[in-house]
Amino acid sequence: MIYARVINGQIYDQATIQDLFPNTSFPHTGPSPEFLASENLVTISERKQYDPQTQVLERVPAYIEDGVVYVVQPRAKTSEELASEQAALAAQNEQQAKQLLTNTDWTQLADVTLANKQEFANYRAQLRQIARNPQAVVTWPQEPNNVWQ
Repeated sequence: MIYARVINGQIYDQATIQDLFPNTSFPHTGPSPEFLASENLVTISERKQYDPQTQVLERVPAYIEDGVVYVVQPRAKTSEELASEQAALAAQNEQQAKQLLTNTDWTQLADVTLANKQEFANYRAQLRQIARNPQAVVTWPQEPNNVWQ
């Protein structure tokens, strides 16, 4: 864990507790809150609330906000980052549609006696549409249950 020494709203140094106090032993739980307060130490946070759909956290120099020392700051995703994510999701959906088609190939064999063979054919047609024209957001069709004749 990294700590920042904060005096009068200014960050003076940042280091692990062992680096700050090399000749001091601490319990396995770390320094007490009282010790941290007496030394003006604040835990540095590498987490900050953000919207992962539209933002990313990027490392920045340490700063204080609402009494917390952060080393990350949310920023809006670039259009390139958004496009890349959409393309990756579309590729995942294409692969999933192909896998679901493979999983149901057997339903269309001539010697398979399913009473609802046409339901599987319709289901597979919807999957083929997804595989041919993959999108980032897909409404997946419901796989029919096997109804044997």
